[in-house]
Amino acid sequence: MIVADSPSIATIEKYPLLLNVSNTALKVSSEQFDLLCIDNPDLRLELTANGKLIVMPPTGGESGARNVDLTIDAGLSTARS
Repeated sequence: MIVADSPSIATIEKYPLLLNVSNTALKVSSEQFDLLCIDNPDLRLELTANGKLIVMPPTGGESGARNVDLTIDAGLSTARS
């Protein structure tokens, strides 16, 4: 059996570990969820009532364009009032 050397902390910080969890249900406590959000501010995370962790994909394409339109409309509406 060959065991790879452990990566250094500098390597881990430079190249974060990516996991494929598409076929896994992850459950965390609300405290663990808070820490995950603090440690990963760029991710869109949600926690269900039963503790299931959901990682939401970033918006893009049509939904991103709709979000921009809604933001512009809200800004224009606010400016008019």
